[in-house]
Amino acid sequence: NRLGVESDCHILAYEGVASEHEEDELAKADISIEQCESVSDRVLFGLVDLVQYIDIARAPPNFVALLIRALLLSGQHAEAREAFSQVFAISPAVRRLAWRISPPAIRP
Repeated sequence: NRLGVESDCHILAYEGVASEHEEDELAKADISIEQCESVSDRVLFGLVDLVQYIDIARAPPNFVALLIRALLLSGQHAEAREAFSQVFAISPAVRRLAWRISPPAIRP
């Protein structure tokens, strides 16, 4: 039955698209504010080299807060300021960085 074979192929193709869609959604998912604040400076130093490969405008906004902290730790203040201005309006984690007396990334 040719029609049955074609129907099965369409079902399999649809299932493949659904899983790709789920993977896309998972990749776009942001991290929580609590996760942002719990990352140590040591871990952020490991992210510094990756920041240049991340499109800040497309990154999840709370994740950008981690990137900003990493930039500050590495002394890249101009880049941190640019990232901060891009996501301030949409990222609660970035706004919280602005109100800290001593942000985690620049504590003595």
